[in-house]
Amino acid sequence: MSDTNHAVPSWSFKDIAAALVFVLLGSYGFGMLLNLFFGNSFSSALLLLIAGFFQTLLFLGAAFFIVFLKGGNGLGQLGLKKSISADVLRKGFLGGALLFVVVLLSGVVASFFIPMEAKPQPFVDILVKAETPFDIFVPFLVGGILAPLGEEIFFRGFAYPVLRGRFGAAYGIVGTAVFFSLLHFDIIRFLPIALGGVGLGWLYENTGSVYTPIIAHSVWNTAMLVLLLLITRAMPQII
Repeated sequence: MSDTNHAVPSWSFKDIAAALVFVLLGSYGFGMLLNLFFGNSFSSALLLLIAGFFQTLLFLGAAFFIVFLKGGNGLGQLGLKKSISADVLRKGFLGGALLFVVVLLSGVVASFFIPMEAKPQPFVDILVKAETPFDIFVPFLVGGILAPLGEEIFFRGFAYPVLRGRFGAAYGIVGTAVFFSLLHFDIIRFLPIALGGVGLGWLYENTGSVYTPIIAHSVWNTAMLVLLLLITRAMPQII
């Protein structure tokens, strides 16, 4: 990893907390208004698409604003390199495929110890009940592109360097992964998501490019959605 990524960032834990509050309150407030004014006129897929775009903008806006406010050395300090190398692409795709398997298997194992039915995430619920091509397209856009982009820049590019600077790479990776998993507000999927977060953090630490975990996160989510789509179409009676 380059010296830029090893350096302690110019922002702090307080900045991360402030950014997180901004994202959570902004997402919650916008979601309430969106459902209040358009809940009965827009489809669930369209509502998800709008909310997904807005939340991604909040994640990116909060991180970018604080980095520039604190006088950081630009987007490079968030791991946003000027180019994407073959190594980044290779590790992103292979890492994403491996994370898909790890998260899937750990989810199966966790289900034996937590005998509760997990509530499906909104984009998963829409995909399962999809009746139009648009209903299928939106979950893949939100889960496969928007969520990985916003979440990886915020958690790995923005939050991780602060934890790394204070506690070191190993604790920083685990801490960010736990933080990442907790904010999904899903106790049943806590362990699988946390393990996925550890993998994403390692990929960022290994390459110094936030594009690596973005690609891996996208592959992981997309593979999960493809699997779910195949299951729902092949065995609709069990869904």
